[in-house]
Amino acid sequence: MSAISSAATGQSFAGASGSRAPQAKRVSESGESAELEADRFAAHIVDGGPLPALSPVTRVVQRQGDDHSKDHGGDPTYGDTEYDSQVTAIIQQLVAGYQRLHIDVPANVTGAGPALALVTTVSTPYYNDKYVSYKSEKAADNANNPKPSDDFQPGARTAAQAKLAALAALAGASGLTAATDAQGAVWRGKGGPAELQAVVNLAVKNAAVGPEGNVNDATVWKTATEKWMRTVGLGVDCNGLVYEALMQIDGGTRAERPKQDYGGSAVNNILDAVLTHRTLASIDLMGQLGIPITNPSDLRAGDVMVLGTEHARIVEAVQGYDAASQTVTFTTAEATVDKRPATIDGVVEQRWRWMLAGEAQKLDAAGNPTGDPELPVFRRHLVDPGASAKPGTNPKP
Repeated sequence: MSAISSAATGQSFAGASGSRAPQAKRVSESGESAELEADRFAAHIVDGGPLPALSPVTRVVQRQGDDHSKDHGGDPTYGDTEYDSQVTAIIQQLVAGYQRLHIDVPANVTGAGPALALVTTVSTPYYNDKYVSYKSEKAADNANNPKPSDDFQPGARTAAQAKLAALAALAGASGLTAATDAQGAVWRGKGGPAELQAVVNLAVKNAAVGPEGNVNDATVWKTATEKWMRTVGLGVDCNGLVYEALMQIDGGTRAERPKQDYGGSAVNNILDAVLTHRTLASIDLMGQLGIPITNPSDLRAGDVMVLGTEHARIVEAVQGYDAASQTVTFTTAEATVDKRPATIDGVVEQRWRWMLAGEAQKLDAAGNPTGDPELPVFRRHLVDPGASAKPGTNPKP
């Protein structure tokens, strides 16, 4: 695909090697401006459509520390490099951050509150921005009409956005003002753990969260806060988690962002493609940009696993490659909900087996296949500059 000049970013874009032929882009039936903006931007990047006007969105980048010394195991003959270990550590820390948001409950919260300050942690639920346009009369569809939690209330969401934005502005907290803006990334499933934690603490501090039961019990506040997040639609979606992971890997390792033909001027990764507009980091773009990984023996931590236009995961760690069966075993991190009512709702880790034939099979705790196999594509949006060669290329002399 030929490069496309973008006046808005000053970048030159090109479709990824082996990308699909141009397709008509779907748009939200509700006509929601955010969905239309994302669809038009994807059409511009991938298919050469006109560049849409972009709404400015503040990006707060979460950076990891330098302590990546933890040994994550794996086959020492495959993918067990310093870079891979760093990437694994960053993703694991990110998963832990989403799963354990630190919440401070002050004493004597306005209304009914604890006698003494409490500390608890809450888990970030899955949230899809299309929940606001869900139509109960239509069949639930993961891609176009995803069914929200039974707790979700659009009216409560609108009220919470307005209240928290006003509180943040009153307190002069510029970062929170952006985070609680209805058009901001955090309210659209694209926030990082620190951003989500700040918004939830603001809600708890100002009595937006009201627990039922013993207000002096931290567990009661945990349950109430997680229910409030589901009610107002404050969580993370699959591509939001993947993008956040890539941003943190980019900032915490020696990773480089690949260009078309590895050194050219055209963008071939999701980070350069959307720049500060993380709400535009769609599943579709994640599956079309990046270096194609077509052989299980090439899979590494930090690669992105994309299932059509429905779901994205990030490879957290590679356990090993079996040359005889041409099969790799690996672990992913993802934000997901399995069904309604949900037994899995939020950020989880999952083990997989991917065969050269193309199928990826989910594994249970004992390593046995579970569920139906999938036919994903794998893309590399960040590369290890220390690698001797990149997939699909010849080593430089």
